Amino acid sequence: MRARALSGIAALIGCLVLVLAPMALLPAPLGPTAAALPAADAPPADGRVSVSVDSLVPEVLASDQDLQVSGTIVNGTDEPLESADLVVQVQRSTEITLNGLESWLADERDAQLSTAITTGLSAIEPGATATFAVTVPAKNLPLGGSAEWGPRGVQVSVTENGQSLARDRTIVVWDAGVAVDPTRVTVVVPVVASPTEMNLLAQGDEADPTAVEALRARVEGLLSLARPGVVLAVDPALMTALGTEQDRPSPKDANGAEATPTPAPTTEPAPAPTPPTEPAPTTEPAPTTEPAPAPTPTTAPAPGSSPDTAHTLAEALKGAGRTGNLVVLPWADADVSALAHLGEGNLTTGAFTRADEAVAAWGTGSTTTALTSGPLDAETLASLPQTVSTVIARPGDLPVTEDLTYAPAGTTTIDDRVVLVPEASVSEAVGGILGAGSDPTALSDLDARGLLRGQLAILTRQTPYHGRDVVVALDRADAAAADPAELGTRLEAILTSSWTQGRDLGAVVADALEQQSEGEQVQRDDPPEQVLDEAEPSGTDLNAATQAAGHLKSIGSVLADPQALLGPATDVVATSLSTLWRTDPRGRTAHIAQARAAGDVVVQSLTAAPSSTINVISATADLPLRIVSGLDQAATVRVHLAPSSKRLQIDHDVTVTVPAQGQATVLVPIKAVGSGDVDLSIELLAADGTVVGTPMTMRTRVRASWETVGTRVAAGLLVALLAGGITRTVRRGRRQDRKATA
Repeated sequence: MRARALSGIAALIGCLVLVLAPMALLPAPLGPTAAALPAADAPPADGRVSVSVDSLVPEVLASDQDLQVSGTIVNGTDEPLESADLVVQVQRSTEITLNGLESWLADERDAQLSTAITTGLSAIEPGATATFAVTVPAKNLPLGGSAEWGPRGVQVSVTENGQSLARDRTIVVWDAGVAVDPTRVTVVVPVVASPTEMNLLAQGDEADPTAVEALRARVEGLLSLARPGVVLAVDPALMTALGTEQDRPSPKDANGAEATPTPAPTTEPAPAPTPPTEPAPTTEPAPTTEPAPAPTPTTAPAPGSSPDTAHTLAEALKGAGRTGNLVVLPWADADVSALAHLGEGNLTTGAFTRADEAVAAWGTGSTTTALTSGPLDAETLASLPQTVSTVIARPGDLPVTEDLTYAPAGTTTIDDRVVLVPEASVSEAVGGILGAGSDPTALSDLDARGLLRGQLAILTRQTPYHGRDVVVALDRADAAAADPAELGTRLEAILTSSWTQGRDLGAVVADALEQQSEGEQVQRDDPPEQVLDEAEPSGTDLNAATQAAGHLKSIGSVLADPQALLGPATDVVATSLSTLWRTDPRGRTAHIAQARAAGDVVVQSLTAAPSSTINVISATADLPLRIVSGLDQAATVRVHLAPSSKRLQIDHDVTVTVPAQGQATVLVPIKAVGSGDVDLSIELLAADGTVVGTPMTMRTRVRASWETVGTRVAAGLLVALLAGGITRTVRRGRRQDRKATA
């Protein structure tokens, strides 16, 4: 009886196990955000279900580690999602080519996948968003032998009745601990202004201070990325405009004490956290997107907030220079390729000379390295100053002529100059761009980090026992749009992997020269003689900028302090030739017009005071005029009168100095040679004849003969009076004589 009871209890327990076991695989309400969001907060329904992988922990996977996958599901349909499954799959083999890895991530091709885990999902209402977090046990991962280390694609799908409703792909890298000779990586990060920021700085003191502070924050954040293996290429005009010579007060915390600067990021990889070992989904909060709790690059404060670092921009610049990887671009990041095509060697020389002056003032940096602005061609190389010994080409320039099974070092030499040739795919990925296919797309930060690690792992696997130099160059536009903190995490992904090593610029150049001397360089195509780009500045653009600069120079010549009023607009030739205008040619034209318009403030503030009609009745006269100024400084102008008729002639112009916010009276000599009404145009000119004030017109009535006739009449009257007086006197004398005789 007791045995039967025990058997019944055992059977009951067995049934409970069968019932409850599947429930262990169901995600508990998917965390606090799994419930349907209010309609106002829900993403707009687009008629489909979408899923995104937001986090992998760890992003670099050891052989015995579980993989935690977290993400978001959005039900954009009008129907509830009630019987869906979440499926996590991992590639069975390692990708061995860059194109293969990129095209798989872009979902342009399929690969053999192993299903690592499948779990049911709680219901998701229409328009609702839910999060998930599942852990894949190490034993479920199809990693195989250690020789297959490297990037593996991870695909997360939402399925219903075996049909895929949505999927997302990302990359995890398996580090099996295989000893390799690491790939030596040098990353070039331009620190330049975007077209919008150039227009902002052109406004001088009138610029929005919040926008300027945001620009300063971005620049300081990029400078904080300085470390071994990272080359910062800075525009000296940008640094000068932001005030590298001016110290800002040290930031204070809430108690008034000086804030402690955030420590700079290290290049050592931090240990990855150990994920939970249970195969069932977890209800814990989703993991962070960082691969490890390593410190991230310090970024400058956002507009309106207190700075989080006590360093001034000048100090940040010097700090970057101490790494030895600070390249100073020609002034305003001049488009040296376009200048070479236009034959404007003097402008190129001038831009490098101004950069040299900035280097001397800062006491750091070097102008011996040039970053090309367009496809590298022979004209550009020939136009560079002799002091430039290293040239960084564009990704894709100078293709290899040999048939190789691996990507060679990104270095070569041309006419005793070292030319660094960036790897194209990695350069796009560091900018957060997936270049696979005909339509490049933006990468999430997680995907960018995974792709970068995977690409460099593939390059290392090509020659695992012979490390080589790989150059990565961030596109100027991508650098100007990048968030420094996100860019910092990508640099960490590049430089802290066990299969990579950061390499300073000087070491790369030295190796290139050594390889040249030993004949070990691979053969590359010679640069073409000339490669024109329709987006580069034309001769018409240069002429317009030159005319605008001349116009502003003339206007400035009448001012006591032209810089205070015209500001950076006077440097329009340099700023309009900046390389990044290639991304916005129409913006370049508008920038030149905006600079020329800076002189309108002066023209509108200087004028002659209005006057009623003036009568001119003499042949010569000094015409009094009042010149009024609304400027905050004195202005010296030449007053020029232009009559509408030859009845009134002007002897010469008169120069007058008008005080700030005041007026001055000037006498202009005129000559009347006839009679009639004459309109007199009053112009205020610079010494070279440029109009610097608002013209005025006054009406004059010229009656040059009236004074002559009046004089003759008066003279006749005087003669008549004199004759009458004499006659009366004579007559009186005669009467008196008669009386005396009598």
